[in-house]
Formats: sequence, C-alpha cells, structure tokens
Amino acid sequence: MTDCIDIVRIHCNGICMRNKLLLTVVLFFFIGCRTVQLTGPKNPDDAQRPFLGIEFFSERKSLEKSISGFHSGLLLSLVYPGTPAYKSGLRSSDIIVAIDQKKVSDHGFKLGLDFTEYLARRKIGTQINFTVLRDQKIILELSTILQGRKYSFGESYSTQKEFAFQLPVNHQINDFQTIVRKYKIEKEVSDLSARFKLMTEEGDQLRHPIVTSLQKNPFEIQRYSHWVKQQLDKNTIDPIKLIGQFLFDYNNSDFKFKAVPKNKSAIDQFVEIIKTAKLELDKSFDGLSATSLESLKTDLPVLAEKFSESIYIQNEKNSQQLDKNLNTISLIQKIRPRHSAQGFAILSNQIDLIFLEQIRSEAKFLLNKNQQKQVRIKTSLGDIIVSGSGIDTYTFKPEDKIFLIIDLDGDDIYQNANSIIIDYNGNDIYESSENWISSGSVMGIQFIMDLQGDDRYTGLQGSFASTLFGISFLLDKNGNDEYRCIKYCFATGFGGTAILIDERGDDRYESLQLSQGVGIAGGYGLMLDLAGNDSYYSKGNRPSGYGDAGQFDGWSQGIGVGLRGFVSGGLGLLYDRQGQDVFDSGDFSQGGGYYFGWGLLINSGNENDKYIGSRYSQGFTAHYAIGTFLEAGGNDQYISKHIVGQGMSWDLGITLFQDFSGDDNYKTCPHCLGAASQSGFTFFIDSAGKDTYKGISLPAAEKNPNDYHSGISLGFFMDQGNSADSYEVFKNNSEMIKPNYQILIDQ
Repeated sequence: MTDCIDIVRIHCNGICMRNKLLLTVVLFFFIGCRTVQLTGPKNPDDAQRPFLGIEFFSERKSLEKSISGFHSGLLLSLVYPGTPAYKSGLRSSDIIVAIDQKKVSDHGFKLGLDFTEYLARRKIGTQINFTVLRDQKIILELSTILQGRKYSFGESYSTQKEFAFQLPVNHQINDFQTIVRKYKIEKEVSDLSARFKLMTEEGDQLRHPIVTSLQKNPFEIQRYSHWVKQQLDKNTIDPIKLIGQFLFDYNNSDFKFKAVPKNKSAIDQFVEIIKTAKLELDKSFDGLSATSLESLKTDLPVLAEKFSESIYIQNEKNSQQLDKNLNTISLIQKIRPRHSAQGFAILSNQIDLIFLEQIRSEAKFLLNKNQQKQVRIKTSLGDIIVSGSGIDTYTFKPEDKIFLIIDLDGDDIYQNANSIIIDYNGNDIYESSENWISSGSVMGIQFIMDLQGDDRYTGLQGSFASTLFGISFLLDKNGNDEYRCIKYCFATGFGGTAILIDERGDDRYESLQLSQGVGIAGGYGLMLDLAGNDSYYSKGNRPSGYGDAGQFDGWSQGIGVGLRGFVSGGLGLLYDRQGQDVFDSGDFSQGGGYYFGWGLLINSGNENDKYIGSRYSQGFTAHYAIGTFLEAGGNDQYISKHIVGQGMSWDLGITLFQDFSGDDNYKTCPHCLGAASQSGFTFFIDSAGKDTYKGISLPAAEKNPNDYHSGISLGFFMDQGNSADSYEVFKNNSEMIKPNYQILIDQ
C-alpha cells in the first residue's frame, strides 16, 4: 500500500511481505511500508519525480573475490520491462558496483534504501551512470537519462477508443463537484484529478478502456456503476444473452459476426457455433508463434499457481522459475482478452432456451431411432455422447476425445469432466480432482449447462467457470445447489472470460481464495445469482499477508486485480439480484480493485443481507484501481474486522460505496466510510434509513496518510437518510470538513 518515495519501495510489513526473510527494495510498485523521509524537495507533480523501475535486495552484497577492484555492490532482483533502467541495459541479477564513477561502498550505501535517497536528489533530465558486474566477470558501463515517474508501461493511449455510450440519468446521482465548490477546494481537487490523468497516458494492452475513462474523470464513478447495475437488472432478457450484450457494451464494441446457418440439425449447428467462437478466441493470440502458444499452455497454470501464492510474481526465489514467469508475462502482454469476451458473445447470441430444446428433441430422436440408451457421434471437434434417462457415471481420461455430452435425465456423476456438458434434468454431481477442467479451460472453450436439479459442484482449482485466457461458463437454471472449491473457480477469468449464472435456488458457494467473480490480467470474471437466499464464503487457504491474527487472504467476491508492475487487472463482478444473503470473505474482497482492475459487488435485492469482511473489503481500492459496492435495500449488516475496510481508497484508487435504503448497521473501523488516502477518491453514500455506525468516533479516518504523491486525497461520507442515525461522536444534520480532505455530511 505504500510508495515509500514513489521511486523506491521496500518490502516490510504488508501483503508484499509474504516471506519476512525476503527484504526487497522496489523502485516501482509496492504495498505496505513506511514512507522514507527525503532531504530533497518534494514536488507535488508526480511526473517530476525521478524513477528507474528496478528492484534489488536491500543489503549491499559482498563479492566472493575482488573483481577489477570492486568488492561489493547492489544486487538487482528485477528490472521492469519498458522502464528507463531496462532501456539502459540493466537486467535482473546485475550487480551495480559504482554509481556516477564512484564505488557503491565509497558512497556509503549499505542498503538499497541509501541509493533511493541519492536518486531522489537528482533532477529530471540528468544522466545517471552505472558500473555493472554481470556473470561475475564482465564490467559494463551503462547510463540513462532520468525521466519523471510513470505508473505503467506500454503503448500510448492516444489511439485508444474512448468509452462512449449512454450513461443513465438518475436522481440518485450525487453532485459531489458542487460540494467541492462549496468548500473552495477546486484547485486542490483539480491537481488531484491531473495526477489521475497521468495514469492514462500509457498502459499495457490488457487494460480496459473503461478504467482509463474513469481515471480521466473520477467523479463519474457513480454514474458508470449505476450503468452496470441498470444493465444487469434487465430481468426480461435471457441471462446468457444479457451477459453477452453487457460485454459488448462494456467493451464499446462494434464487433459483428455471422450467425450459423439454420439449414443444419441443431447438434450440427452447435458444433459450428463452437468453431466460430473458437476462431474469435484464437484472435486473442494473433502475433504469437506456434512455439509460444504451446509454451503458454504449459506455463500459464504454473504462473497462476505462483500468483495465488504471492501477487508479487517478482518475489520468486528460484531464479530459473522467475525467468520462466517473466517470459510467460512477456507473452501474455501481447494477448488481447477482448476477443474472449467477443467469443462468449457469439455463444450467448445463439445458444438460448429455444435452441437447447431443439437439441433435446434431436437427442431423443437419435436415442429412439437407434433404440439405445446411449449414442456416440463423431465430429471434427471430437465425439458427442447422447444419453437418455438413468443414472450415468462419466469418468474422463486425458486420452478421451469427448467434445460434448448431452444427458437428458437422471442423477448423474461427472468425474474430471473435460468436455462441454448439457444436462437437462437430475440431481447431478460434478467432481474434479484435477485442475483446469470441468468448465475450466486453458486457452480453450469449456462449459456446463445444467437445466434442472439440486446439484453439487466440487473441485480443486481452475474449475466451474474459470479460465486462463480462454472461455468458460457455467449455467445452472434451477435447484438448491452447492459449489465448493479451493481457488480459481466460480467465475474467475485470468486473462479470459469466465461466467457463472445461477438462476434460482438457495445456493451455497464455498471457496478459499480467488473465486466468485474475479477478473485478472485483463480478464472478465462475472458471477450472477438471480434468485434465492444464498451464502457466499471465500477464505481459509492462506493466512493474511499482513500477519493479522486469525485472518486470511480472500481476493474474492467481485474484484479486478492485476499483476502489479506488469499487467493490468480485469473486470470482476459478483451480482446478486434478490434474496437474503450472507457474504463472508478474507482480505481484498467484496467489490474492489487492485492495480488497474475494476471490481464490483452489486446486490439488487431488498432483503436483509449480511457482509463479513477483513482488511480491504466491502468497497475498496488499492493502487490505481476502481472499486464499486452497491446495495439496493434491506436492513443490512456490515462487519469489518480490521482498521481498513468499508468504502475506502488507497494510492490513486477510486471507490464508490452506496447503500440505497434500509436501516443499516455498520460495525466499522478507523479507515472506512469515505476514507481516502495516498491521493485517492472515495464516495461513501448511505441514501436512506435509520443507520447505526459503531467502532469509530467519526465516520472517516482520523488521520489519512498522504505522503506518496503529496497533494491531497478526497473522501466523502454522506448519509442522506433524513432519519435519526446513530453515531458515537458525529451529529445528525451536520457537516464538516477535515484536512486534506475528508468531507462528512449527514442530511
């Protein structure tokens, strides 16, 4: 969560410190440490802060033997591609033994942190020179011209298509800019907005244009979020088509495709639809060689596993594995995830209930014609198995080339399913003891459509609507269902498109991490539960990276998260349309974004819901991201178990928390309820009801740190209930402004 000096960061006591034995000075991206006090001037314009873009181990390294008169130096653990350091020729594992023709030891640098102070005193446009030891024998003389600080690297956004469609005009959209003018802080807020715009100048091609649009105008977060809710609340549209259209609109797409001709049988049409969607998906990888594609299929699951262990891929201790991870990242930086979204739109546009009924009729006809309980059909994509009533057990083996199973009835069992499944009826069991199968895919297309029954879904990771740069979805139309997995499941799109739609029933979703509506690396993870009293749980796989006693990481329930310093986050959404629900998750969960991602938790029901979170939960952002939490109604209960929780932003984040109605109860914390830090924007709104706020003296942080970028942060707390709300200190029908700036309003 901390920038230290915007050019150098040191792993100390945050999520970055998964392993407290590893102390790494980071000259670009990082979370959770104390800001270093510099002796040089602090310019409020981030663009005037020098940076290089490297990481190195904190303590000066002693050489085993003297080399060309050098005895020690600073060991680089990582050089970020595209940075001034990389362009100068610096590489990971280099040892800097002299800076500006003076030995590191003569400078008195004992720690990497000493170098950061030296660098901070240099001016933009000046040259810095390095003497570098590589492979224990080669001395290189390298230099670079210092540039201003940037937030990410990649192509210019000058040609990026702007996000432009009709946003809703709604009386619930608050005019926060009027409040800014009232308190005469327009200049400060203008400077803050300009800092956000710095992030939109360049970026990797996996970044979503809507994130860039919001960073250009943070005050539009409420309107954009309401647009998403408005699109998803359209309950007269088939849910699959609804999501397909939403992805079209979200991507501001003018994509066109030809429908599959109707002059074939429904089953043959289905085969052609999958082929068409696969052709669109394959456009994601244009420009990658056949060798690179094969490498990705092997290495993506490894990268995903490493990411689940630590969101800082650069913390990998094994140098060979680190090189492989970085090579995989260099390849995925060339992928265009929007083609996976468009591929899903092809499926959603043509596979509807009418079409599924046509497939059912044909399947019955084939079984009757052959007078068999099961029929096998060969296609260019693999075999199709058609099965009638009765209890079937399908056990899949790697050598099986089953493309599609059509099962008409019966309480069936699917074990390690690696095919598309359409199951029309029965209380079915789906179990996977392997990863990235059972409507989980790696650069391919897999899905399950279960139309009736109380079903059970159990897996490890990479199952039940989860993908690595492919397309996966799960549709369960009816029944009281149970979903269980460890991680990467229930609508987790890592660079691809993953959709889970459960239309009816009192359902239970249990996972331990990285699940329930997660968009990673430009991917789309959209989870929709449309009816029922549901339970959502995701924590327990790993203790909190902050060392908080009894707490766990979550990264679940509507989050967009990126590979910090490398690849932007995606779109993560958990949408619940109605029912009395319980949401329980660990750190970084429940409607939030991390590193250029956008995460949303939207509950459109009017029932009484309960939210349980820990650090960073219930509407949050950290590091250049967007977070949205919308609750439509009911007497809701919000429980935060840490000092950082509901409705807050950190480090150039934009957060919206809005509860539309109901007598709500907040068991909250010091850094919540409109808290904004490190040049963040936060909009906390409770629109109606007699509300209770417990756990803090005022409904925003007492002291919000803001030493990353200088300037200000801007946080709003607004209770519009016109009722007698309960506060510990703050008063009803009052208003106040706190320094740098937190604005509290009870109307």
